[in-house]
Amino acid sequence: MGYSSDAWNSGGARGGGGYVFAGAALFASVALEFAPWPGVVKDIKPLFPNLALVYLVIHNPRAVNYAAAVLLGVLMDLANQLPLGFTAISYSAMVFMTNGMRGRFSLLGPFGQAVHVLFVLCCGQALLEVLKTAESGGWGKFADKLDWVLFAPSIFSAGLWLFLPLLARRLGRAFRGDGS
Repeated sequence: MGYSSDAWNSGGARGGGGYVFAGAALFASVALEFAPWPGVVKDIKPLFPNLALVYLVIHNPRAVNYAAAVLLGVLMDLANQLPLGFTAISYSAMVFMTNGMRGRFSLLGPFGQAVHVLFVLCCGQALLEVLKTAESGGWGKFADKLDWVLFAPSIFSAGLWLFLPLLARRLGRAFRGDGS
């Protein structure tokens, strides 16, 4: 079963290019995550690694799987000074949910896809928050954390999903070596 050459295909079906693209996309997403963001934008910036992971699981499943989610999660745990494995569990749950919905994405338009991505990202973010709260033992204040601001990064990430086909088309051409 081959991949189509539409805007979502990043060129992963033709050999090693898909692995290079996936690695570069995950590296770029981590770099964007830790770039210096000003003021309030820092609290609501999109979840770049989460978004890249969901995109790659849908459109390049041979290159990105649970192992990539665990490795990326452990890297993010180390960088964010979280207990080892918290983000890895969250990312693995997102990969599981995305794999379950992958067949639907070809049937949905961009906005339907963005809603599904919003669901996956919110679930991953909520799971990470539950794990942090369970570790700290602060269940009394847990309800105070659950407001829309907690999920604002997921909302902005789902909005970015609408522009990913344009970016993927350009980057896919570059990694395949197409001149156009």
